[in-house]
Amino acid sequence: MKNRGFYFLIAAFVFLLVAVGALAIFLVVRDTTVTSKDIYIEANGTTQQNLVFSSLSLDPGEETSYSVYIMAKKSGTYSITLTFDEITDGGLKNYVNAELECGGKRVIKPLYALFEDGDTTTFNCLLTAYEKTAILVRFSVPDSAGNETQRLTADFNILLTAKAV
Repeated sequence: MKNRGFYFLIAAFVFLLVAVGALAIFLVVRDTTVTSKDIYIEANGTTQQNLVFSSLSLDPGEETSYSVYIMAKKSGTYSITLTFDEITDGGLKNYVNAELECGGKRVIKPLYALFEDGDTTTFNCLLTAYEKTAILVRFSVPDSAGNETQRLTADFNILLTAKAV
């Protein structure tokens, strides 16, 4: 009889370990956000990639960053153009500052200004063949923004176009 109790205790302990491990894995996987993407530029022609930002949500004082890595098959100067396209107006665009950086050049604009018709941001970057170059996209809401930014969102696409100059 004592052996049954011991085996039951061991089985319960193993079950508890498996349950806690599964819960931990679920929480880690559920909260993981993809914050980087690799894009490969063909030697000739134009490469385009659509980056989707769904339900971007930031509180005052918060920021989030995304890295897009581009790699060319041939060294040279490339024109990297970012075109923002608003999907739905969740109200957050009026409070968010966008910072875009590539090749040591930086542009900072309010997010709503990037949605204006025809507004594009272009970087001319010198790329070395088969070396990754980062394009940093950072969104932030200043501390001075009030609580009205809570529960606001922004849904938009960024069309990244890269071509040899």
